[in-house]
Amino acid sequence: MGPLPPTDRHSSQLWSCQGHHEDDTCPQKIFRKYIRSKQPRSRELALRGLRNLYAGRMQLLLPDALLWLQDMRADIKLQAIHLLQDIVAQHPASIRGVLSQLAVQLLSCFNEDNAEVRWRSMELFALLLEAPGRKRLLLQAERSLLPLFIHMNEDIPNVAQAAQKALIHAAKLLGWQQLQRLASAAEVWMIADCLVRTPTLQPLRTPLAPLQKGGRGAILRVPPPPCSLQLQKRGRDAEQYLKDTVLHLHSPQVPVRDTAVRFLGLLGRKLRNENREKMSDIRKGEPSPPAAPCPRKCHVGPTW
Repeated sequence: MGPLPPTDRHSSQLWSCQGHHEDDTCPQKIFRKYIRSKQPRSRELALRGLRNLYAGRMQLLLPDALLWLQDMRADIKLQAIHLLQDIVAQHPASIRGVLSQLAVQLLSCFNEDNAEVRWRSMELFALLLEAPGRKRLLLQAERSLLPLFIHMNEDIPNVAQAAQKALIHAAKLLGWQQLQRLASAAEVWMIADCLVRTPTLQPLRTPLAPLQKGGRGAILRVPPPPCSLQLQKRGRDAEQYLKDTVLHLHSPQVPVRDTAVRFLGLLGRKLRNENREKMSDIRKGEPSPPAAPCPRKCHVGPTW
């Protein structure tokens, strides 16, 4: 009988390691070696072996999962996401130190070509927005709003529903109650208008002593930043919205392309209106130009 082909040799080696214990270093090395194999079957067996080795202590695989999430191959990303979902569900406190890093990595998965990667990454992102230490994710929650809104319009139901759920959680974390209501009702173009609207006073729940029934904290109204800072933020927001939306103009899904085009039009009209108002305010505030000095009159004596 001739030698086994490479795929069979790999599978045989991986099967021989199944059932070992966590303190066996040899199986760990073999599983980690084959987790990035070019053979899907080898990758599947390697992940199964690591799960068995670390049963009940899955959080110890967190560094590996974060590394696999950066892989270019969709199935390795999916393996990482499934493992991370288990870690978040079973050991939520273990992810506190990597919440921001994980949220950033998941944001980059929202635009993957593979639909299941988009779906699962949004599901996991929504879980992070409810995890212990979630207040650290305010920046990532704000950054996710537009991509999630656009993916709500996908014609793939699982992705659209995951995007809607994550958008609801992001709005809730940010204290943006109007956006949360609109996302819950899937009011698509009212959400779009809400995203491009000039910011108003946002209610923030403080951790002070409860002042209302039910133990809820006090709600304060925070004054808006100075005009110059607000304009700078609006400019940065508009630039980021523009970049995020342009990415979807070449989507293979017609509803996503249409949403991107319509949102760009809405954003463009809003910016034009703001620029007109800004120029009007500037003109109103300009001091009147000084009167031009009267030209010196030449005294012309009488001509006799």
